[in-house]
Amino acid sequence: MRLFLGQPPVSSTGPIEREHRHATETTIIRAETTRDLRGQMLAATVALSGFGVAALALSLGHPAVAALITAMDIGGMVAAFIYGRRQEN
Repeated sequence: MRLFLGQPPVSSTGPIEREHRHATETTIIRAETTRDLRGQMLAATVALSGFGVAALALSLGHPAVAALITAMDIGGMVAAFIYGRRQEN
């Protein structure tokens, strides 16, 4: 067995460690994907609920309230999108 410039010798546990690392990384990626999907579904539910309340206000004859709720709903979605993009960078 030859050593190359300070590299440790290859051990027999290499494939086991590689499989473990791969399984761990796969688990982490699945957890992150699930968390992201859950957040998107919750955000969509909140946004649609806001639009529903705005539609109800409009149907009851309160267009100013409906416009305010709609503007806040859209503004909240934009703010969350921008905040999410800043967190990625």
